[in-house]
Amino acid sequence: MVNIENILNEKLQEGQHLEYKDYYFENGKFNSLGQKQKNTLAKEICAFANAEGGTIVIGISEDKNHNPTEYSDTGVNQETFEQWEQSFRLFCKSKIRPVVHGIKCKLIDKDGNNLISIEVPKSIIKPHAFYDGNRDDFFIRYGNICNHMNYDDLKKAFTELESIQNKIIRFRDNRISMILNGDVAGNIEDKAVLIIHIIPNWSMGVNSYVDFRKVEHEEAFDVFSPIPLGSGRRGMTLYNADGIMVNYGYGDFPIMSYTQLFHNGSIESTEVRLMNYQPNNLTGDMTYIYKWFDIEELLSKKIYQFCSVLEEINVPKPYNVFVSILNGKGKETIIDSFGEISEPLPRDIIKSLPAYLDDDSNFEEAIYPLLTSLANAFGLKKSFMYDENNNPIKEKFDFIKG
Repeated sequence: MVNIENILNEKLQEGQHLEYKDYYFENGKFNSLGQKQKNTLAKEICAFANAEGGTIVIGISEDKNHNPTEYSDTGVNQETFEQWEQSFRLFCKSKIRPVVHGIKCKLIDKDGNNLISIEVPKSIIKPHAFYDGNRDDFFIRYGNICNHMNYDDLKKAFTELESIQNKIIRFRDNRISMILNGDVAGNIEDKAVLIIHIIPNWSMGVNSYVDFRKVEHEEAFDVFSPIPLGSGRRGMTLYNADGIMVNYGYGDFPIMSYTQLFHNGSIESTEVRLMNYQPNNLTGDMTYIYKWFDIEELLSKKIYQFCSVLEEINVPKPYNVFVSILNGKGKETIIDSFGEISEPLPRDIIKSLPAYLDDDSNFEEAIYPLLTSLANAFGLKKSFMYDENNNPIKEKFDFIKG
């Protein structure tokens, strides 16, 4: 982050990671700025995101050699900054494709002038394009200049994006392999296991690291089941080689459910108890997967809560969400209140279609393919969370309101 105090004292020039703008916003409103200036700002954001990231400081005049000369008030103050930022972000969403995640805006008082700093991270999902209403233009930062991306720049960016997607799949599959091999929760034997993986694109960056302090006592960062008695977290919290874990277990199976937050901001949550349920009217060793219509609601709620935890610790979207069932072959589930049983699962490992959550996502729509693909695996026509027209059933998603 740029130290505003040093800009004039040290005559910090614009460069690879720093840009100055001398903009004034009438009545503190972003939309008072001319269209050309707003477009220029969006192009600069694309250029930084497509390169190494950087900071734009609004409220600094400069000379022809790009040396800062004086501070100038932006016209935005504490009372108008929130509305200014909302308008700024809406404009960026309308002009930059895909959306640049993780931009941070800050109002800074310097010698009686209100300046605005805009921190743009190096993007994990580049390339980003500026959309002028007719076409997409790609920009990248070279030194203190915002240039059009050439063929090699674009090819490199798309290759990096494909690499990130491959890393996400490898991360999930490696964890599944470790669980099956008993390297995470011990020997799971032939027990069925449900696994949630939430893997942000950002987590695949080399230097991605999260601060666990906010999560340590966060109730939303909890195990899948059982339902708690009263408020508070279930199970034990412990730090491990991967990050921080909350786990719940008893008897001969010390881990029946756990939630793991990795150092890189990814989340893994497993459930064993509800996947190996024995109804009271059965004898012998036969077990079923618990009522799928109840599991779907709990699954949806937990995914929503885990994503909220990631937002709270400033892990930027998009999030890739997967659900897998291990040791599932032949397992059946209860699909109605009369005890009707589903078709048996055809394979030992079932992997859902992914859900992709970004800043523009509607949660109910985003997780539809995930829930539906799992329901189909049991021979069901659709998920219980949606009606016959594939519209979300509002009361089943009431947890979003809370």
